[in-house]
Amino acid sequence: MEVSKQDSARQTLVVFGATGTTGSHVLRQALDGGISVRAAVRSPNKLPPNLVADQPQAKLGRNQNSSKQSLRESDRLEVATVDVTDTNAVARAIQGATMVFAALGYTGDPGRPVLLPFVQAVVQAMREHGARRFVYQASAFNSEPGQSNPVHIRYLLRPLVGSIVGAHPIWNEHDAVIRFLVEEVSDLEWTVTRPGMLSDGQSKGVLAVRATPGGGVTNRDLATFSLNAVRTGDHARSCPYLGYP
Repeated sequence: MEVSKQDSARQTLVVFGATGTTGSHVLRQALDGGISVRAAVRSPNKLPPNLVADQPQAKLGRNQNSSKQSLRESDRLEVATVDVTDTNAVARAIQGATMVFAALGYTGDPGRPVLLPFVQAVVQAMREHGARRFVYQASAFNSEPGQSNPVHIRYLLRPLVGSIVGAHPIWNEHDAVIRFLVEEVSDLEWTVTRPGMLSDGQSKGVLAVRATPGGGVTNRDLATFSLNAVRTGDHARSCPYLGYP
């Protein structure tokens, strides 16, 4: 489904993790496509310097008001300093938006879950403010409730790779997010992307939905898929594995 320029002009996308490897591509591609973007980030100084105006940035942290400063790119980019553990700040960042994308640079902490409370806050704010579409980035190592990953992922790669890179906490949190969305959120058009190993660099092609986990993909191509999903509602209420055809 294609989105006209007129439709794009009426859309506002909140990008949580806009300074990250995928989120930065989503930010750039959305602006190039005529979409207004609100970058909800912990460290605004990490945004591309050519986008940031020489003026104070709004803070949507605890006890902060919700005013936002406009940035360059034809006044279609706003930035807000947001602590994603502050549910009130998350809600204020979503106010007035129509779409939400999230890919957080977070490694996980077994003693202090972050992602599930964050997504619960996102969902609540979307319901309150009328936003309908949400794309969340997980990984090919995550599974849906009632569906198992292939045996080699479940018994070999997830235990092995998780132990080597210390990814078990973050994967467990992604699993909890997926379970929450699948079991409790039927009124919003959410999508959880499950790409293979990510790498930066030039585009290698258009990503396709796969029945089983695919190989590695680039952040740029994942951003293109994610932006299309959040704009059009394609793949709503699903957790597609992604790879190249």
